[in-house]
Amino acid sequence: MRRRSCLALSSTVAGPATVPSASLPNRSSAVAANLAAASTTGTPAAFSSPVPSAPAVPAPPGKPLGSTLPADTLRKLKNAQGPFGAHLGQGLKRLKEGLSATVSAPTGTGSPVSNPVLMTRATAVLPAVSAAPTAWMAPGVQGLDVSGWQGSVDWQSQWNQGARFAYTKATEGTTYISSAFGSQYTGAADVGMIRGAYHFALPSESSGADQARFFVSNGGGWSPDGVTLPPLLDIEYNPYSSLGDTCYNMSAGQMVGWIQDFVNTMVALTGRLPAIYTTTDWWSQCTGNSAAFGADPLHIASYSTSVGPMPNGWNSYNVWQYSSAGPFVGDSDAFNGSSSDLASFATNDVPAAAAEQIQAAVTADPGLGSATSPIICGLAGGGCYQIFEGGVIHWSPATGAHITDGA
Repeated sequence: MRRRSCLALSSTVAGPATVPSASLPNRSSAVAANLAAASTTGTPAAFSSPVPSAPAVPAPPGKPLGSTLPADTLRKLKNAQGPFGAHLGQGLKRLKEGLSATVSAPTGTGSPVSNPVLMTRATAVLPAVSAAPTAWMAPGVQGLDVSGWQGSVDWQSQWNQGARFAYTKATEGTTYISSAFGSQYTGAADVGMIRGAYHFALPSESSGADQARFFVSNGGGWSPDGVTLPPLLDIEYNPYSSLGDTCYNMSAGQMVGWIQDFVNTMVALTGRLPAIYTTTDWWSQCTGNSAAFGADPLHIASYSTSVGPMPNGWNSYNVWQYSSAGPFVGDSDAFNGSSSDLASFATNDVPAAAAEQIQAAVTADPGLGSATSPIICGLAGGGCYQIFEGGVIHWSPATGAHITDGA
């Protein structure tokens, strides 16, 4: 029997992981199931890059599509979200700025959201962080991330300052679509930036699969067009007291299962692994320091001149959110590589050696069956992978092609 889970592999280090594969889901089987589910939802097809639109399936009156929350909790959540909702890094920024126990709502939109449980739990374990000077830039290709909180962005000014990519918020849970997404997403592309969409996860609000479908239906698609970054999952400190503590009142096992559900559905709908945005602290607390997602690109948040330790499962990062106070609008980010590496990350360029060696591995092991995804590249270290009915093949320049998940 051969069985090593691709999910337990670091995207930068080849070879089997230390996490027992029996504790991890089989991605090839799960993706096949989600492909079937996706075909009945009306969600855009794989490799689409949709513009903002209404959800593909109408929700029952008064209740968002897929939501499992009671009506009163939903009402409180919507009131707390206001017009802008949550955004990348707001939990880390809040901790850095004096460990405030409130999330301020926009002026005139209602009361602040108090979450003392979140702050008490996070304060106890979060290591001290030092703010990066606003003029300092982390090494790598510069970029930024924005949401409705930034509104209309002067994208030409950001380009002139050196930004070459951007992530823009599209959705949150299944209750929120950013009204600024369309203009921000197209505005970044219009000045020549590579751009992508992100989804702020609310894991206790609905399933990972439902939130992935909502995201893709409202701007979270991907296309190998050279200007679209992989979809980004923002999974971090819970900002809403109505949804519980830092980890949304979910166990580590439940959280890992939710993330897996989201990731599998995104692969089924777009043909690409989503990137994961998180902090090392939150990941340790809320996933039990899971090593199951090392194949997903990592967007790490660390407001310092040193990126610090990686979450378990990753030995390096793809994007580093290094400051919430400049030099760019919103949050400042740096891609870990060159401009050509960033272009390859966006287009999912497949090296000829990867295609040849993956095909040779398939020929040598017919039990893998038919491919259920294209060859997907962009892993740190130049790696690629392809999903088959009977397993997954990973390839890297250092190791060549090897089966990482199969019976």
